Amino acid sequence: MRLPPLLLRPLLWAMVYAGLLAYGAYALWRIPAEVLPRFDFPQISIVVHAPGYATREMESLVARPMEGQLMGLQGLSTLRATLAQGTAQFTARFVQGNNPQLALQAVYGAIDRARSSLPPGVAPYAEIMGNAINEVADYGVSLPANVPAWQAETAIRTHVLPALRALPGVQRVELFGAGAPTLWIQPNPAKLIQHHVGIDALARAVGHAVVLAPAGRLALGHQNVLLELRDLPLKASDVLAMPVPTPTGPVPLSALARVVNTPPPIHYGLQLDGHPGLGLIVFKQPGASTIPVNDAVTQAMNRLQDQLPHGVAWVPVYRQAHLVSLIGSDLSRNLLIGGALAILVLMWLLGRHRGVSVLALSIPTAMLLAIGGLYAMGQTLNLMTLGALTLAVGLLVDDGIIVLEAIQHRWESGTAGWPGVRAGVSDIAAADVTGTLTTVAAYLPLLAVTGLAGLFMRPFALAMGLALLASLLVSLTVIPLVLGRRGHGEHVPPRSGQRFMGMLARGNNRLLDFTLRHPRISLAGAAAAFVISIAVLVLVPVNFLPLPNEGVLLDSFTMAPGTALDETIVTANRMSKALLADPAVAHVFARIGSARDTAYTEKSYAGEIQVVLKPGMAADSLDKIAAHLHHIAAQPGVQQSFDTPTIERLGESLSGLPQPFEVTIFGNHISTLRHLSEVVTARLKTVPALADIFNNDGYPVT
Repeated sequence: MRLPPLLLRPLLWAMVYAGLLAYGAYALWRIPAEVLPRFDFPQISIVVHAPGYATREMESLVARPMEGQLMGLQGLSTLRATLAQGTAQFTARFVQGNNPQLALQAVYGAIDRARSSLPPGVAPYAEIMGNAINEVADYGVSLPANVPAWQAETAIRTHVLPALRALPGVQRVELFGAGAPTLWIQPNPAKLIQHHVGIDALARAVGHAVVLAPAGRLALGHQNVLLELRDLPLKASDVLAMPVPTPTGPVPLSALARVVNTPPPIHYGLQLDGHPGLGLIVFKQPGASTIPVNDAVTQAMNRLQDQLPHGVAWVPVYRQAHLVSLIGSDLSRNLLIGGALAILVLMWLLGRHRGVSVLALSIPTAMLLAIGGLYAMGQTLNLMTLGALTLAVGLLVDDGIIVLEAIQHRWESGTAGWPGVRAGVSDIAAADVTGTLTTVAAYLPLLAVTGLAGLFMRPFALAMGLALLASLLVSLTVIPLVLGRRGHGEHVPPRSGQRFMGMLARGNNRLLDFTLRHPRISLAGAAAAFVISIAVLVLVPVNFLPLPNEGVLLDSFTMAPGTALDETIVTANRMSKALLADPAVAHVFARIGSARDTAYTEKSYAGEIQVVLKPGMAADSLDKIAAHLHHIAAQPGVQQSFDTPTIERLGESLSGLPQPFEVTIFGNHISTLRHLSEVVTARLKTVPALADIFNNDGYPVT
């Protein structure tokens, strides 16, 4: 066998493992820490906001030009559009195997080709499915009574947003709640008739008085800087003095209209603790690590606090870094505890000789090698990979125990030193490799899983496979090398461990003897155990992901379709006040409808309320808290669903829609679709595991 002679070259193996462990340490330092694995499913979501446009106009002016360009994309599998008043959402799914980044570039190319056919001011936004999970931070902006919302928004857009967007790892920053100050010209119809001036002439006069045009380029070193010529009115008096041509001569605009300095009208609502405020959302790049991005954002916002009007304050609502820290600390603690328990059991059963210390060393070595492999393959440390590594701790010492016992057996049989090491490894090398590869092969089918399930199963299987292969490598190299260098030591297991192993051996012999003498009884017992296990499995609750308490609950609410925005805001305020009265609640952040510059597409009769819990709320009571808050915030005619923000983001990432489960029916006849929706709703209500069913027929019929 060629492997044992290599063990006689300790310097070679020392150099090899020094390089591997150095890379593993570097990977542990650099590998991103996330809640879930990266989403790389080739599906693109396109959101279009066009406030004021009816559904028919959205179809003719937005959907048809967009679909005409998107349908021609290479590799496109399906294209679906959801239209409503003022919003449109397209879902473009590409054939499995397409690069999502290239698909996104192709979609933006189609959007650019369609811009000339879209209404003025309409700016479609596209993102890869799964980008919702990259929402790492939500902040509310508390406003004092003497600071208008538009003034705070202007300061944040001028000083804070550029700094946040320049941070490494930040993909997008959204600010909404008010709108920049605008000079609103309100014509007087009677004055227009008196001076024989039309609206078009008034608009042309204002356009001629406003200058905003390129004026060439200026070379500064190795860069060309665009020069822009501007003459924009900043005050209402500047606009009122503009001359407007009339049949009898020019007159000032003040004779025809009045000018109001006000933010633009918005068709959504935002409340912080029951008062008007602003909202700030930060998205990270898909490949960036959550905790460093969150820390950089927090530091930048604290550093720029003095640039905001006096009394304006940031209120953290949701921070994904907190959840990442919880998952990392919990699983890392479990991993360390599992490793320590494994070592203690080894010392108890095998004794405190030199081999046990080598086995103890093999566990962190294999873990570090596995993390290096995950980093090299572009994976992250998340709920799935950390869970796999934690599960693998108990398996990592199996290979080492086999090699250790084989070498120890050869030594005790009289073959001492390196000959005993070579003989022991030769005895079990084939069985050791076969057993490990057989276990790894059990996870190989998970690597071939495609679709949404593959997003979660592949990282888990990859982490398990890398950890097991690393343990096999360590068992066949490091353990024989160290044992051969240290030499044969006395092997005296503890008496209690010896007694326990003796009891197991005797019990195993008796059980085997009974099985061989009574095969029918043994078979019946195995069948009964199988049936009982299936019955118990039915009673075990099933959850999508076991996430810890992130300190925030999210109340998604929907009122009757067609409810006015003002009525929805009033209802949301009542719900917020009821939630704030609870002693477990620290802050309430309510968002009604969808701001224009965001990826939200909710209607004016729906929204979300994020409930920030006070510190110290126990994780095991989170469901009780949610049920209690659902009870106190209940309003007549309002559909509510409580969940955690991360689960909600995950649902949006997987389906492109805010509902965690949705059945969509497509067809050409509205009456048939409506009838089928009622039939499906009635059948779903018979499923006992579903908490609530909502048949959303709120979109206008076209």
